[in-house]
Amino acid sequence: MPVSISTIKKIIGAMPEEFDSHDVIKQIMHRHQRAYADALVEKTGRNLFHKLHTELGKQITEICNDLGYAREESRSLDVFGQSSRCIRWHK
Repeated sequence: MPVSISTIKKIIGAMPEEFDSHDVIKQIMHRHQRAYADALVEKTGRNLFHKLHTELGKQITEICNDLGYAREESRSLDVFGQSSRCIRWHK
C-alpha cells in the first residue's frame, strides 16, 4: 500500500491527546496527497474510498493498540461530511 506504516505512525504521533481514525485519515489526505491518491487508484470496483479507509482504519487500530492507547467506539464526520462509525483514541 502506498501509504506507509511509518507515515501513519508519524501522523498518529503528531495527533493531540484525543483523536479519532477520521482525523488521521484526513491528515493522510492532506499531508501525503500523492501516497493517498496512489493508494486510492489501486482500489477496484465500487466504494473505493470506503475500501481504502477501511484498510487505513485497520492499520491505525493496529498502531494505536501497539502504543497502548485507550479506545472507544465513536462517530464523527468522515471526509464526505457524513457522520459514520470510527474509533476514538486517547493517548
